[in-house]
Amino acid sequence: GCDPVDPRHKLAAAIRWFAGGSYLDIRLVHGMSKNTLYKCVWEAVDAINSSPQLSLKFPWDDEKELEKLERGFASLSKGKVRGCIFSLDGFCVRIHCPRGVVNPRDYYHCKGFYAFVVQAVVDAVGKFRASSIKAVGSTHDSLAFQMSDFYDKQA
Repeated sequence: GCDPVDPRHKLAAAIRWFAGGSYLDIRLVHGMSKNTLYKCVWEAVDAINSSPQLSLKFPWDDEKELEKLERGFASLSKGKVRGCIFSLDGFCVRIHCPRGVVNPRDYYHCKGFYAFVVQAVVDAVGKFRASSIKAVGSTHDSLAFQMSDFYDKQA
């Protein structure tokens, strides 16, 4: 029964949500219900995930691109670091206690909250090149790395 939400408001609400905003203030600012807000957030997630330009594809089979990545790290280190094509780090994303899983405690992170672990790969200029979100919060970084698709690719 209401007018459709302006796409600019949908995007602004989703971005604010991604930045950590509370649904309470976001819905007041944009004049939308809680359900509409969450629908806007998921529409934004689906749009991002379906965008080929935002796809993270590491160039494992492209020798020229791998050489370019290696030159980037060599340049940063003034030639002292050679053979490096990416930098990797892990971080945890806080979530609510999951429902419908066999053991929710598996998601409990050592920092005192529920989470899943993200392993992310960047190039010499900090551009994200690959990621893995396969590990639950209680997983150690080294195991999360071993679970990633890029673990077997590294030498």
